[in-house]
Amino acid sequence: MKLRRFLFLIILGTWYTVTAMAQQTAGMFDISAKEARTLISKDSGVVLIDVRSPQEYNQERIANIPLLPLQFVEKRIRDLEQYKKKKIIVYCLTGARSDLAVEILREYGFNAQNMQGGLLQWKALGYPTISGALQ
Repeated sequence: MKLRRFLFLIILGTWYTVTAMAQQTAGMFDISAKEARTLISKDSGVVLIDVRSPQEYNQERIANIPLLPLQFVEKRIRDLEQYKKKKIIVYCLTGARSDLAVEILREYGFNAQNMQGGLLQWKALGYPTISGALQ
């Protein structure tokens, strides 16, 4: 009986510690759309990357931003080496996929941040977008 209680307390303590740590790091690498736009306008060394699908990208996007769908981020990590010393801001529609992309990029040593709220937040602030397939 004492062993069960002891094991239960160990498991409970471990679970509490892990969830507390996850909450501390959640959002740690986020940047607001407003902050992103300010950085982009002030610093030409900032790189913005769109991790949505080609269909979403063609429908509407921030002008002059490269497309790198989430499923290809890790596969094309070598192509991104030229941006290793630059600040990278990653976006998608809502910020969920870009958050995953930021995790991958940071694992490889990139200085990447997730644009909170994604393209939806960008548009809500009245910032410009373009549409149509790339030529």
